[in-house]
Amino acid sequence: MLSTEDADTPAEELVYHIEMPANGVVALKEEPGESIQNFSQAHINRGEIIFIHEGEESGEFSFTVTDGEHTSPLYRFVIRARPHTITLETGEELVVFPGTRQPINSANLGVATSEDGTDASFLLIRPPRLGRLILANDQNQFEEIHLFSQSQ
Repeated sequence: MLSTEDADTPAEELVYHIEMPANGVVALKEEPGESIQNFSQAHINRGEIIFIHEGEESGEFSFTVTDGEHTSPLYRFVIRARPHTITLETGEELVVFPGTRQPINSANLGVATSEDGTDASFLLIRPPRLGRLILANDQNQFEEIHLFSQSQ
């Protein structure tokens, strides 16, 4: 819903500057705990920018966009929150034993949402006392993660 185009400027160089966020913060999808003040149109195009709503029914922020030479006037972007129900689907208890080196299938961790097609995201607030949460990347190497989606 937020898009800027400039015929002689690539999306990576169209930079948004955020001012005065209200009832939420703008963040990178991969780092939802860290608010950001700048991002590019390329970030938006790749689906990497999120608004984390807090409090009132609507949130907002003001922004300018620059191509490095010219800067837009200050615009206001309003986000209206809709009720969204998330229900934790319980499965069998997940038991993790210290020293286990085998990947543990966490298929019993799941949620159902009131929005069709919504892929829920999970943010690990406190790491496990014993062990790590890992995910295999494209090269079949494991990397430690703190954020993952239902589909993962």
